Amino acid sequence: MILGFDTLIYKIKAVRERFLGYLGNELIVATSHSNDGVNALELLAALMNLPASKLSLVKSTIWDFNGESHVLARDIQGSRSRIDFGIYESLNSTILFELKIAILCVLEIPGALRHTKKPRSYKPHTVLDIFKSVIPFINQMCARKRVEHGERFFEGSHFSLADFTEHDYRTEAEVFDRAFRGVMLNGFKVLRSHFLVENLFPRPLVYVDLENLGWKKNRIKNKQTRTRSKWFSNNIFEKSSREGSFAVVDFLKALKEDISDQDTLSRLDMMGYDQAKNAKITRRNYDIYVAIRLTSRGYSWPC
Repeated sequence: MILGFDTLIYKIKAVRERFLGYLGNELIVATSHSNDGVNALELLAALMNLPASKLSLVKSTIWDFNGESHVLARDIQGSRSRIDFGIYESLNSTILFELKIAILCVLEIPGALRHTKKPRSYKPHTVLDIFKSVIPFINQMCARKRVEHGERFFEGSHFSLADFTEHDYRTEAEVFDRAFRGVMLNGFKVLRSHFLVENLFPRPLVYVDLENLGWKKNRIKNKQTRTRSKWFSNNIFEKSSREGSFAVVDFLKALKEDISDQDTLSRLDMMGYDQAKNAKITRRNYDIYVAIRLTSRGYSWPC
């Protein structure tokens, strides 16, 4: 049975680390081991051979939407309904793979991304406009990292968009030749969506306040400014609640306590959240801390 993209997308995370360095037009390299019943090589081959459009497959260098069944308006025919990934020469194969899957998500299952308040469908040329704005910035970040650290280091250390730091964004914004526009902001909202974190990226992309970077050119006139409010906005409350839950469950996990919130525990493991381990919190260290605190407050231990 041939599975569609809306089924295959949920299988990527389980075998992501088994995908090796080459995801090109003709060559697909992955280990043949199975994990949770998913064969990495078969999954990758299935994904790469899915149709991106009537004229293109996912593995194609050019995605062309000019052959779609609906009639295209004259102003979106030709290059506006086509994207050539080959011009972004500094992207490595795994980052290119992530970008292709992200584009396909917006085209095929936009409601799952939940990056807008109301679910909406997008025409291919609109999606391409968004990513033609975002990818050049990512391509230049890759190019700079290749120059600064060498090709070999870059290929061995940057397997994902999640591997870039806030410093990378800040540095690139100051020299990026294209103007920062709202469409680019929309693109990064897509890439930061919870759906892609849960099903594609190894961990969340670093959060950067894009609108307030030192862009060489910035066309967003009404930039958001931080003002004091008497309440949290929904997205800030949700993020704070999630981070608080992660911290509590991670702490209990380090102490080997029973955890009833299995949903948070599974999400914590999936996102690689391990702050308690980084802080060297163990049951023994915690008990020593408690003993020191109580003794310093005059608590007398029973003989």
